[in-house]
Amino acid sequence: RGRAGRVQEGLCVHLFTSDAEQSPFTVPEVRRVPLEQLVMRTKSLHMGAAADVCADLPEPPEREAVEASVRELRSLGALTPCENLTDLGKLLAKLPIDARLGKLIVLGLCFGAADETLTMAATLASRSPFLSPLERRTEADRSKKAFAETNQSDHLACLA
Repeated sequence: RGRAGRVQEGLCVHLFTSDAEQSPFTVPEVRRVPLEQLVMRTKSLHMGAAADVCADLPEPPEREAVEASVRELRSLGALTPCENLTDLGKLLAKLPIDARLGKLIVLGLCFGAADETLTMAATLASRSPFLSPLERRTEADRSKKAFAETNQSDHLACLA
């Protein structure tokens, strides 16, 4: 594939699914995912205002998405009103996990509930354990109820 037509006459055959043919380029990740981690990284590197840094990217995210991420980080206590990292923000910027889950873990450690909060963070960061194939739905519902027992929460059922 790499040499066909470059070093000598040749034939290059590309095998793509019909979906790939319709959209030749994927949307850049910076436009598809929450930007909290990117904002915290730029802040930890002292690169300036988050919206300005993101605007300089080759394919920048929407300005509203960056502003929403900054608002979210402020509400989590990771950023000050002047967009500086707080002590919590500096810690969250080092963690390779969503900021909300990072704060859950940090608070769990502070309150002596490390195992529980790590389990909950792992559960929330991955696919729901309660998804099941249609043909085994009844069996899955029985299993879910057994985990839940007296708890009225999927989170507590996961913890159990």
